[in-house]
Amino acid sequence: MGLNKKMVMVCIVMATWAIATMATMEDDEKACAEQLANLASCIPFVSGTAKKPTPQCCQDTQKVKASQPKCLCVLIKESTDPSLGLPVNTTLALQMPAACNIDAKVSECPTILNLPPDSPDAKIFKEADVAWMFI
Repeated sequence: MGLNKKMVMVCIVMATWAIATMATMEDDEKACAEQLANLASCIPFVSGTAKKPTPQCCQDTQKVKASQPKCLCVLIKESTDPSLGLPVNTTLALQMPAACNIDAKVSECPTILNLPPDSPDAKIFKEADVAWMFI
C-alpha cells in the first residue's frame, strides 16, 4: 500500500507541474504578443522569402532582446506549432540573431521558459545550441 501512495503522490506532483508549465507558457505568449508583433518586419526572412533580415528587422530584434529576451524564446517555440499558422521557419528564426550580428544564445531558452530539460520543446533549443543563438 505504501508504494501505491508514493506512486499517487508522484503522479499528482507531475500533473501539477505539467499544468503549471502550460499556464506559464500561456502567460508568456500573452505577455509577448505585443513584442512579437513588433517583429513583423522579420517575417520575410523567417518565412524564407528574403535571403537576409532587413535593417528594421535587426533593430526590432535587438529592441526585443534588450527589453524582453524571453519573447525571442517564445517566438522560436511557437514557430514549431503548425496550428498557430505562423509563417516562421524555425531554422531561420534561430539564425536571425547571427544574421543581425546580435550576441545571443539559445541554450538558455528552456530554462527561461521553464521547459522540462528532456521535453520535445527543450530539444528544439538544444539541437540549435551554437554560440550565435538567442539570449
